[in-house]
Amino acid sequence: PYYLDVLKAKELVPLDEFLLWSRGEFYADAPRSYGQAWALMHLLKHGTSEHRKLLSQLTEDLKTKPATLVIRDRFPAGGMKSLTTALKAHIEEMRSR
Repeated sequence: PYYLDVLKAKELVPLDEFLLWSRGEFYADAPRSYGQAWALMHLLKHGTSEHRKLLSQLTEDLKTKPATLVIRDRFPAGGMKSLTTALKAHIEEMRSR
């Protein structure tokens, strides 16, 4: 797909930065941002049971808290490194299909 090609051409933004971007930052490079957001959701929806559980927890948390608080609470400092690594691997796996 197009967005996987876009992500191949550009480095992923670390999730601890990406998930806190403003709307302006997101749309400054919309194809890349959309591609990364889509790939993250694909990982959380179709990845391991741990990833699916995380998606469920995030969805529940977002019903009652702003996104910045959910991210801070679910991912203490440095807590997104493993998810970023998993996302990179997931994108590579999708590309190889």
